[in-house]
Amino acid sequence: MAAAELPVKPLVLNLETVNIVAGHYRGVLESPKSGVLAEIHQLIAAETGLPTSLEISPVRRARHTFFSGDAHGIFSVFNAVERPMDVIYSVPFARLSRYLFTRHGQPVLQKLSDLKGLRLGLVQGYIYNQLDMDLLAAQGTTIHWAIDQGANLRMLSAGRIDVLVATPYECVMLAKASQLPRPEYDIGSPITHYEFVYAFHSTAQGIALEETFSASIRRLEARNKLQPLSSQFQATMDQSD
Repeated sequence: MAAAELPVKPLVLNLETVNIVAGHYRGVLESPKSGVLAEIHQLIAAETGLPTSLEISPVRRARHTFFSGDAHGIFSVFNAVERPMDVIYSVPFARLSRYLFTRHGQPVLQKLSDLKGLRLGLVQGYIYNQLDMDLLAAQGTTIHWAIDQGANLRMLSAGRIDVLVATPYECVMLAKASQLPRPEYDIGSPITHYEFVYAFHSTAQGIALEETFSASIRRLEARNKLQPLSSQFQATMDQSD
């Protein structure tokens, strides 16, 4: 069995460049060299010792590029999520928390059961697989789908929905840009947690790449090189100023 697996590694080492794509994430992944997520990728890529490239584009385009086979991997995606095709995830390198936001001046909400009979704003295309949709339906929570978080925030401020799910960074940034009152949330009560990972194709080459990137992440964590940047990312996403 071991002998049969030996040819896998050269598939990676013989790649001229490992092409990685990622979706643009305002403030934390602006370009291949701008933002704390970009710094995390640079650190991990350097640790692999492989020649890599990172292309930043709108999220949907980045996903299309990866799933069409035009990139070897995709960076900063959530794990444990159903995908259009089989993928292999690296070990996580960062974590993202989301919270329940209510209109400015309204009481904060801490758990899904607090949403009984309320109108919840979600965004089309966002991942919400950690929300118990059966519970929400059973308790009479009405889901309103918006094209983006900005639309949700405007509806929240206008009283057309009662609550939305977001990161503090996203909500505060959008509120400032739209000159809307800052919504309320409880920093001690995140409603979901997602881990950021690399995803690779479920092929011999993809398996070898996942092993290489995961091993690099583990080595960086063992030397406490990755944690400061991961903590900086989470602090940025949780900031409300």
